[in-house]
Amino acid sequence: MKKIIFCAVVVALSFPSFTHAMLVKGGEEYSLRQQDAVTGDLYVGAETASIAGTVRGDLAVGGGTVLYSGNTSGDILIGGGTVTVSGRTGDDIRIIGGTVIISGPVTGDVAVAGGQVRIESTAQISGDVLVGGGRVVVDGPVSGNVRIYGGQVDIESVIQGTVDVAADKLVIGPRAIIRGDLSYRSPQRAVISNSAVIDGKTIYKETKDFATMGKTSPREAVLAFLGLWLILKFVMTLLAALIIALLFGSLAHEVVYRAVHEPWWSVLMGFALLVCIPVATMFIFMTIVGVPIGILVLLLYASFLLLSIPLAAITFGSWMIQIIKKESSVSINWQAALLGTILYTALGFVPIIGWMLKLLFIFAVLGALSHYWYRFIWLNR
Repeated sequence: MKKIIFCAVVVALSFPSFTHAMLVKGGEEYSLRQQDAVTGDLYVGAETASIAGTVRGDLAVGGGTVLYSGNTSGDILIGGGTVTVSGRTGDDIRIIGGTVIISGPVTGDVAVAGGQVRIESTAQISGDVLVGGGRVVVDGPVSGNVRIYGGQVDIESVIQGTVDVAADKLVIGPRAIIRGDLSYRSPQRAVISNSAVIDGKTIYKETKDFATMGKTSPREAVLAFLGLWLILKFVMTLLAALIIALLFGSLAHEVVYRAVHEPWWSVLMGFALLVCIPVATMFIFMTIVGVPIGILVLLLYASFLLLSIPLAAITFGSWMIQIIKKESSVSINWQAALLGTILYTALGFVPIIGWMLKLLFIFAVLGALSHYWYRFIWLNR
């Protein structure tokens, strides 16, 4: 019994133990030294990740603190709390983080979602820029177009294309040069320095902030809140899916494979799991001896539910990639996480049928997840 309880605690509170198949286990530090090089794609999951070497392929990193100062020939995908990018990116870069600083050159496009986002003067972006954040500062030159959604947006750089901004406040600094049109939506007019240069048209559309909408139109305020909630939910689901795909590859592959290749069995098991465990737990709590076991069962149950949504997104994405590429194996990577999150979120906008499909994916994942727990935890107790 002690072994059973111990295994339940491990599953409920210590999911980093599933990362044995990845390059770096969760919770550990990883460092690629400046003199080191990796041929092919590199996937890293660590509490603190430092990439100073060369990656001849794509780079995907998930961690609390990510420091990138190396040289990557392909795409870069990063999810983390604090992300600092000072190295060279050979293609596109996509980042989700709390604080994001980009100071290195990027050959392709830049897509960032974060609380605070800053593109330094040394960044030199050759493609387009898409940013969503609370506070956004663009200080580096951009050869393409710029689109920003943020709270406060400051632009102090040379932008060769057009600029499209939706923000509470927009500041165009004295060093800003915009070769194309400037189009922005805000509750107030932008603060544009007299020294700033805008070669194209300046188009302003007044919008209401959240507080104003709440006073003038409760319906608009509710719609705005729901819109913000949907965006936040999408970002959190995507971030969780990326972390699972990059850090917990063994778990994700086992669950996705079983959910895709044994869908109806997984759906039935998932439905039984969702319904039977709360009922069984009630009976367990009726006895004094069963209270600790009941608590552990509820922790395990809550963990399964928390994992079910991002795993359902990964399953959806892997399944679609399998159909498109006509492959027999499932793909567990950032492409599957991104595509799956987009499609899974889109199902929510389809009445009845979309919701039923989302439930089927969740049931399938719960069933496959219970099989994973039984096979790797219960049998090894």
